[in-house]
Amino acid sequence: SSRFGRRRAHSWGGRPGAAGARSGQHMAPKNWVILEDLGPKTNWSSIRAITLQALGRSGEDSIVGGRMDRRRKAGFLELVNEELAQKVVEELDGYRNKEAEKESRVELKPWRVTQVTREEAQGEPPARAA
Repeated sequence: SSRFGRRRAHSWGGRPGAAGARSGQHMAPKNWVILEDLGPKTNWSSIRAITLQALGRSGEDSIVGGRMDRRRKAGFLELVNEELAQKVVEELDGYRNKEAEKESRVELKPWRVTQVTREEAQGEPPARAA
């Protein structure tokens, strides 16, 4: 018998309530935000800079990570906690990037910012009808 015998196999993941806590969507923290309707020249560093400016002095360590989806003209930000994610929504939903608007030939829409869970931020957009 190996030292990783049956007893270990039975105890793997055996914390009471562990599976239920993971499966319930209501338990997932909404510490992500999706920023949509970004201008064509918006990049990660500009999103990060604008977000940090909106958060004020609480900013620098508050962004955990994120990514851009140029096809969707969207950015995804992971923040330290739900409260900061909510503040980003309050500060940036409806934001107009004046610098980008000056350089654009077409009228840019205001940003739409939504607070979501990690799962919602990683989900693919609905497929478009061909």
